[in-house]
Amino acid sequence: MLNQARQGFLPPADPPIYTNRIHIDDAARAVMHLINCRHRGDLIATSYNLTDTCPASLHEVLSWLQQTLGVEAKSSAPAQRDSKRIRHQRLKETGFVWRYLDYRAGYTAMLSDIHQSTD
Repeated sequence: MLNQARQGFLPPADPPIYTNRIHIDDAARAVMHLINCRHRGDLIATSYNLTDTCPASLHEVLSWLQQTLGVEAKSSAPAQRDSKRIRHQRLKETGFVWRYLDYRAGYTAMLSDIHQSTD
């Protein structure tokens, strides 16, 4: 996604193409949380959507990243990919708490880590 943003790729806003993101730390924490729930004997479902709490369109995410990175968006052909908003409710009902609630929080942390590693 960062490469697409840096290259100036920005699909049209309509129709929205939804992306469902989760920070890698939250994904790992969610898996461990569910394992711990199971070990405690909690009733858990057979499947969970691992996503943050804010489904966002590809246009929204790339536009925000480009503004954050100071990259000028270029016009492009519509992106051809599936689009689906998934719900995090089942995971939330287990008591899981996200550190990175949305793409902004996750990418801000990621960009900070990248910036610190290049200093």
